Amino acid sequence: MTRPSALRELNDEELAHHLVEAKEETFHLRFQLALGKQDNSARLGQVRREVARVLTLIEERRADAALPLVPQRGAVQRARKAAAPAGKASAPRRKAVAPASKQAAPARKASAPARKAKVSTDG
Repeated sequence: MTRPSALRELNDEELAHHLVEAKEETFHLRFQLALGKQDNSARLGQVRREVARVLTLIEERRADAALPLVPQRGAVQRARKAAAPAGKASAPRRKAVAPASKQAAPARKASAPARKAKVSTDG
């Protein structure tokens, strides 16, 4: 198992090569476990976590290269509000309306006494 700090020191090409090797090892371990030839079943979980670590590092590097600045949550709404003229009120929100099928109340069953009256007692 490779330490995360050691994985961070690898360049992109070495990291991709490490990912391929780990996926191949996962493939072989699954076969060995299925055939009953593997004594250490925990090794499969270790290799799967290593694959996840490598994929996480690759995605971090892609994100750092593609998006140097990540906007904060709600930044678009704050920018729109700041750009709106001061005297103009914002548009009112519309109320959500349920579909017609949910607006009508469902037909109720007959009450208990009415159901008993319908049942005939043939002796």
